[in-house]
Amino acid sequence: METPRAVDLEVADHVLRVACLPDLRATWIKKRLATMPKGTTALDVALGVLDDLAARMEDFAGPTLFAGHLTIGGARMDNDQPARAPELAFKLSDIARIPAHAYAMGHIHLRQSWTINGRPAFYTGSPYATNYGELSPKSWTMLHWTGTGFDVEIVPTVAPRLVLLVGTWQREGDDASMHLAYHEAHETDRAVVLSDLADAEVQVRYEVPAADKTAATRAVDEHRAAVLAAGALACDVDQRDAVVVFFLGFFTLLS
Repeated sequence: METPRAVDLEVADHVLRVACLPDLRATWIKKRLATMPKGTTALDVALGVLDDLAARMEDFAGPTLFAGHLTIGGARMDNDQPARAPELAFKLSDIARIPAHAYAMGHIHLRQSWTINGRPAFYTGSPYATNYGELSPKSWTMLHWTGTGFDVEIVPTVAPRLVLLVGTWQREGDDASMHLAYHEAHETDRAVVLSDLADAEVQVRYEVPAADKTAATRAVDEHRAAVLAAGALACDVDQRDAVVVFFLGFFTLLS
């Protein structure tokens, strides 16, 4: 769905009205701005969309739900989560313009919740990790209609962990080696234990100078084989070129 609108869905013995707010992309907002008075901002456009949806929800007698792809200002982001432009971050009070029995939101992968006018409001979070190093618990959400509101049930999902390992390539003369450590997203300084990688999907990310690529590839291939032998479901390798910075000294000869 690319256009904000309210839809009626038949669920069990009820008709559920859903206020749907898709991701308001820059091109869509730009088209709206072109038809509005000078000085109108992107947030003005977005708030106008909320008011339009609110008008569709008022006086509806059955259960109602707001479902939106958006960012709530101040919401916590998961690891590597892309942030939205701050001018399109909503306040909870903005969303409260729309009357609903529950407010389900997407975009941020980390599950978190609030209340709006005493009604549950939450990011469902992603049902599985989408980036290596994304460590938050994964689940999906079921809403149970009670006749006057929704009870929220969180159902954990069985999804593989996406473990991110960082390889450090070290060379001293003719001796070279690669050591593995957990990426900082894992918030641990303990050593990598292969048995901990069972049933995980693993990525090994490392940087290496061009002259050492062949040797580093052999080293990481050995690590990859050990990771898979330990029971990992997969082991991806992300080799990156090391950035070498040269500093030039400028000397002035004084006579």
